[in-house]
This record gives sequence, C-alpha cells and structure tokens, in this order.
Amino acid sequence: MVSTPSALAAVDPALEAQLKALSARVQQLEAALARAQAPLATAAASPTSTQPPAAVEQRVRVLERKLEVAAEESATARAKTPAVSLGEKGLAVATPDGNFEARLRGYVQIDGRFFHDDKALTGSAATQDAFLARRIRPIFEGTVARQFYYRVMPDFAGSAVTLQDAYAEWRQLPYARVTVGKFKAPFGLERLGSATELAFVERGLTNNLAPNRDFGVQIGGEWWGKRVSYQIGVFNGVPDLGSTGPSDLNDDKDFAGRVFFQPFIEQFGPLQGLGFGLAGSYGEEQGSETATGLGSYVTPGQAKFFGYRSTPASLVVNGDKLTLAPSLASTVVGAGERTRYSPQGFWYWRQFGVFGD
Repeated sequence: MVSTPSALAAVDPALEAQLKALSARVQQLEAALARAQAPLATAAASPTSTQPPAAVEQRVRVLERKLEVAAEESATARAKTPAVSLGEKGLAVATPDGNFEARLRGYVQIDGRFFHDDKALTGSAATQDAFLARRIRPIFEGTVARQFYYRVMPDFAGSAVTLQDAYAEWRQLPYARVTVGKFKAPFGLERLGSATELAFVERGLTNNLAPNRDFGVQIGGEWWGKRVSYQIGVFNGVPDLGSTGPSDLNDDKDFAGRVFFQPFIEQFGPLQGLGFGLAGSYGEEQGSETATGLGSYVTPGQAKFFGYRSTPASLVVNGDKLTLAPSLASTVVGAGERTRYSPQGFWYWRQFGVFGD
C-alpha cells in the first residue's frame, strides 16, 4: 500500500508540517539557482560583456575617433578632387564647390552641293558640285567664380581657321549681363540662333542684310519672367553678312540694339510660343580700295549672286598679264550712314511653327 502526503498528514500532523517546510525550502533553492544561471546565459550570448566596463568604454571611444578621422580624410579628399562629367553637353571639369568649370564640346556639319546646269556658271568655285565640311567648330567654354562666363569657338572648315566667338560675359545680374569680345551682333533673329538649331544647313536670304559677328561691348538681359529681353551695344561695325577681326575700318562705331517680347511664355495654350520684337543698327562707314566696307550676297548654296564693283587683280593686255593695284576709280566703297531695321517674330504651337525677320 502507498501512502500520500495527505494520508500521512491525517495520521501524523507533525509530519505534515515537516513536509511543508521542505517544499518551501526546495522552492527557495530553485529560485536561487535560476538567479545564478541568468548571468551565465548573458555571458554566453555576449562574450564582450565579460570585459570590465572601463575597458569596453575605452574601446568604444577609440572606434568613434577612428570613424571621425576617416570622415575628415574623406571630406578633405572630396574638396581637392575635381568633378568630371561626360554627357550630351560635352566633357566638363569643375571644382567641387562649383565655382570654376571648363567644358569642351562642339559640332561638325557636312554639306553636299549640287547645282543644275552649273557648267554655264563661271567665275566661282562655289558653283561646282561638291561635298564639303560646312562647319567644324570645337567650343571651349566655362565659368569663373560662378559669375563670369567665357566662350572661344574657332572654325576649321574652309581653307583657313576662322575665330568665330571669343568673348566673356558677366552674369551676376540676369537683367543686366555685360558681354565683351567678339560675338553675334544683336540683330537678325535667325542669325542669333545656333547653327545646330537650324532646320537646314544654311540660313535664309534675309541674313545677307544682317551683320554676323563683331567686336564690341554689350549689355542685355531679361525682365518680367523672361517676357521681355533686350540687348544694346557698341561695335566696330561690319558689312552685311560680315565678320570682323580685332581691327576697325575707321574711328566711327556702330550702335546696335534689340528688344523682344514673349508676353504669354508663362501660360499654356496656343499663344505660349508667340514672340515678336524689333532690332536695328546705325553707324558711319568709310571704306577704302582695300577694305571697302561692303558685303557680297549669296544664295543658300553660297554662290554669290550680287557684289559691288572692285578692281580686278589682273588684266591681260596684248597677251601680257598685268597685275593691277586697287584703285578708287574702279572700286565701290562704303561711305556715309548705314542704318538697318529688322522687325522679327515667331509662333510655335505643338508641331507647327513659323518665324521670320
């Protein structure tokens, strides 16, 4: 027969008291054992926790300092390393702070000219059927101290290298930018656009009456959210369709100006792409037999269709070739006032567009 504690207690109350005391003692021992095993389990999970607290704190400080030094060295390296990028706008190199930038880009345009019945045309190689490099123009440009922009653009097409652009521009104030050097005179609407934006390789016939590039100083800018733009400047003065070198033909200077309006540029609708304006130039010209100050006028194929009389370089008399010196008696020169006006405008809406000047 097996006796249960309750059964024994019924027989002997003293034995029941001893059993309760032993049970309480066992519970106390189990609780003490659990408390003793808890630090051992934590130590097994985190071996570094066995280190003294002071050693752990010192190691953390050393690691934090190493991270700070690495961050400082990385920032110093970035401050000294230029930013280099290559994209659709060319190859650019800039300082990390963006204050200075140099950019190299350019464009090449190849043309093919084929004239109907060109054998009947004489006196000009421009009327021969030929393929040719119309424009080969590298562009060197950049900014200095964020405020000054510069641009140099030679042209290697043709028989000689031509300097098309060479100017600097102060751009601190968007409404009053100052430009100095050789650049496009503010006159013809189509002439002011880049050759890369033309619908055709050549510009229209009206550009025969507009100056090309000139040396001078100009101030211009934009007002009222680009709704109004203007340019006004003083230049050496060039013939129609002409460009000038660093020298001038006479002491007089030309004045040129342009104002253009786009009143609906900030709105969406058919009138958003509407723009119109007026340009003009004025100057006193005095040419010579060697520098007439007059231009020649060409077709879109660059064949001359009109020019002023000039002294021929040579003349054949009785079978002998004579070299002639330029003479005012046989050369037309520019003399007096020259005034140009150019009303101009455009309108673009979705796939449709029209412009003229």
